[in-house]
Amino acid sequence: MTSEVIRSLIHGALVGLGSYFKPGSLHRLKPLKIYDEISCNIISSLPILEEAISLGEKVRKGELSFASIELGKIIAKLLRESYRFCNTCHPSYTVPILVFSMAIGHSNIVSITSDSSRFKRSLELILSINKPGEVKSIVDAFKTVGRSDLYEHLYSTGVDQLTLVKSGVSFSEVFKILGSKHTAFTLLESRDTPLFNYLKKLEEYYKKTRDLNNTLVAFYLDLSEPFMTAEARKLVDEARSLGLMMSKEGARKLYEADLQLGKQGISLNHLADIVAAMGAVAVFEGFT
Repeated sequence: MTSEVIRSLIHGALVGLGSYFKPGSLHRLKPLKIYDEISCNIISSLPILEEAISLGEKVRKGELSFASIELGKIIAKLLRESYRFCNTCHPSYTVPILVFSMAIGHSNIVSITSDSSRFKRSLELILSINKPGEVKSIVDAFKTVGRSDLYEHLYSTGVDQLTLVKSGVSFSEVFKILGSKHTAFTLLESRDTPLFNYLKKLEEYYKKTRDLNNTLVAFYLDLSEPFMTAEARKLVDEARSLGLMMSKEGARKLYEADLQLGKQGISLNHLADIVAAMGAVAVFEGFT
C-alpha cells in the first residue's frame, strides 16, 4: 500500500510538471534543462517518501511519537539525495510531497476530500513540530546543495542561527516564509493552507472533462492569468471557450499564448511547483 501511494504521488507530480500547454511555464514540450532537473528530483525522492509515510504510520500505531521524529533531518536527507542523484536540487517540488506522504501515513486516509479533517489534523501535527535544531538541519542542507538563495531568504526575514538553535521555530512558520519565494511551500502552512480550496477547484474541472492534463492546465491558468499580458489573456480566454486541451483549436490558442510570452521574455516558471504538488494530490485522489 505504501509503494502504491508513493507511486501515485510521484506520477501526479510528474503529470503536473509536464501538463501542457501551460503558457509561460514549464511543460513537457518545452525543452529546458530545468525540466529534466526537476523530473530527476521528483523520481529520486521515492525511497525517502516511503520512509516518510512509514514514519507517519508508526506514529499512528503508537510505535513512535512525533517528538521522536527528526523531520528536519529527513527533509535534509531528501535534499542531499536529490543533489547526489541529479547534481541539483529543487526543494519546492519534493518537500511538500514528503510532508503529504507523512500526513497520509499518519491519517490513514484513502482520500483527502472525503476525510479532509483527519488529513488536516495530521498535517497540523507534523507542521507544528518545533524541536530546537530541526529546522536548522534544513537550512544547513540548503547550503550544501547549492540553494543559498533559500538560506539567505530565511535569514533576511529574521530567522537567524540563534533562533534556529535555541528557540522553537515551527516548520509551518518556515514554510510560510519560503512560500513567498516558491509557491508550493504555501501548501504547508498549517492554518491557512490553500490546499483544500485548490483541491475543490481541481475536482470541479475534473468532473467536466475527466481528463487530468486538461484539469491541471485549467488550474494553472487560474494561477497565471494575472501575470500574463493582455494579448496572452485574450488567447487564453479563446482557448477556454474551445475547451482548452480537449480540442485542437483550444490547444493551438494555448500554444500561441506560450510562444507569445516566450518572445516577450516572460517566465511563469515560479508557478510550476504548485501545479506539480497539486498534480500529486490529484492522482492520489484518483484523477486520471
